[in-house]
Amino acid sequence: MRILVLGAGGQVGREVCRAAWPPWCEVSPLDRSAIDITKAAAVVQKANSKRLGQSIALGPLISPLRAAHHIILRTAWVYGVLSTNFVKTMLRLGAERPLLCVVADQHGCPTGAADITAALMVIAVAIERGSTNCGTFHFAGVGSVSWHGFAEEIFDIAVTLVHGHLGRGRGSSRSLPSNARRRRDAR
Repeated sequence: MRILVLGAGGQVGREVCRAAWPPWCEVSPLDRSAIDITKAAAVVQKANSKRLGQSIALGPLISPLRAAHHIILRTAWVYGVLSTNFVKTMLRLGAERPLLCVVADQHGCPTGAADITAALMVIAVAIERGSTNCGTFHFAGVGSVSWHGFAEEIFDIAVTLVHGHLGRGRGSSRSLPSNARRRRDAR
């Protein structure tokens, strides 16, 4: 089985290309340096020249392939460690600016590139076993959130990773000694 990866230099493409695929899967990466993936005819020509047979394809231009067995997996709100994405942008901007304004009226389901790769592996196995119908599928992470809510979660996780779990406890001035003299009641 050949797995045609459009946008191999992108977040998902890089995850797919570095994954440990079963020996019966051949990953064929395509990106802008190899082919203009914005032109359907060029993609079809390149795909046909590789004698795809069965393929799992990433990207909106695969429908012209009309391969006998194919899966188109559509995704959105992708994040991961290998390429530029919203998570990295928020962390960078958070370090550079004292205040960030992030839209709160657009909602989606953040989806990890590694999760997309795992889903593709499951699909590949199902195709190999003959237990999957071909077609276009949508894959997204669990839980809907606004861009603002996603940014807040990113910063909460970052603080925890940097400072450890910031548990909150209640103590008395005797249990939390200090060199500074403070009145017990400064109201």
